[in-house]
Amino acid sequence: LLVYYQPKYDAKTEKLVGAEALVRWQHKELGFLPPGKFIPIFENNGLIGKIDRYVLEEVCRYIKNLKGEGLKVPTISVNLSRAEINDRNLVKNIKKLRKKYDIEPDLIEIEITESSMNNNENKLIEISEALHKAGFSLAIDDFGTGYSSFAQLIKMPLDTIKLDKSFIDSYSLEGRGSNVHVFICA
Repeated sequence: LLVYYQPKYDAKTEKLVGAEALVRWQHKELGFLPPGKFIPIFENNGLIGKIDRYVLEEVCRYIKNLKGEGLKVPTISVNLSRAEINDRNLVKNIKKLRKKYDIEPDLIEIEITESSMNNNENKLIEISEALHKAGFSLAIDDFGTGYSSFAQLIKMPLDTIKLDKSFIDSYSLEGRGSNVHVFICA
């Protein structure tokens, strides 16, 4: 498994404001596999948490190396799978990794998928509040693909809402969505 960093730019200033850690699998026989090909396998066999922890540790190591070279470090987003929400040691483990690599928590943004909100909303709110209190920023990823509402989102201490591409694409189609105005406010 390899971790790649997809840059994130401010649309207004066009300046780099962060990155998102993405995991990919370089298979010996099948070659480069995108997440849609292997993540469901790891989710089904209960090993997705190991991938989450691997990616988070690689991000912490990467940030420490950048800092060691005296470089400016952007905030890096790390995805958290639905399965990890049920790990009672989740917050403790994330805080432990941050301390192990001696990095500031604001350099890591934890991304939780919208679908996680459907599993156990109260547990998710508890976890997000604990992570936010520990200094991590939080994002909801893939918003618009499920059935959650903005009313659910305001219960969580979120810093970012990432709208899914399909949500945005639906507004560019002819018909009902083409009459709706989407405003993004800072």
